[in-house]
Order: sequence, then C-alpha cells, then structure tokens
Amino acid sequence: MPAGSTPRLILCIASAFLAWWIAAAVTTGSGAALRFTVLTAIGLSGARILSTDDPPALMTSVAALALGAAAGGALAGGSPDLALYVAAAIVAAGAAWLPVRFARAG
Repeated sequence: MPAGSTPRLILCIASAFLAWWIAAAVTTGSGAALRFTVLTAIGLSGARILSTDDPPALMTSVAALALGAAAGGALAGGSPDLALYVAAAIVAAGAAWLPVRFARAG
C-alpha cells in the first residue's frame, strides 16, 4: 500500500459499516420510511450547514434540520407532542428573517 493510504482505508471501512448499519437497522421493519427520512434530513442538513458560505443555503439548512429533528420525535412511539412540531415550525419560519454574517478571512 502507498504511504498515507491508511486513513483512507479506515474511512472506507467505517463508511462500509455505516452503510451496513443503515441497510440492516434503519430501512427494515415498521416505520422504516420515517427513520430513513429523519436520518437523511438531519445528515444532509448538517453537512450543508458545515460546508456552505451562502446565507440563504445556510438558513434553508437550519430550517430543514429543525424540521427533521421534530420528525424524529415521532420515532419514540406513542403520541408525539404538538409543541415539538410548533417549535420546529417557528425555528424554520424564523430562519428566513435572521441576518447572517460571515467573518471574512484576509
């Protein structure tokens, strides 16, 4: 193996285990669609928050993250509390009006 390939190999193995876990646990059984949706919404929104410099994209990602987290409340079983959904809706709607400032390097 070439020098420096160990981190890539470890990342590939960890990614394979994550994909196996998603295939085995998240997408099987009752409520699989909701579990997969929540996992995808939170994962993609979090990645977009960490990788963007565009204020509208950042606020859209914050709104999607709030709504995905609220949908995760339905995974606990039983009747989810309405206040959780109202709070997520307020965060999602309020994210459109928040000013975003970025520190400029240089």
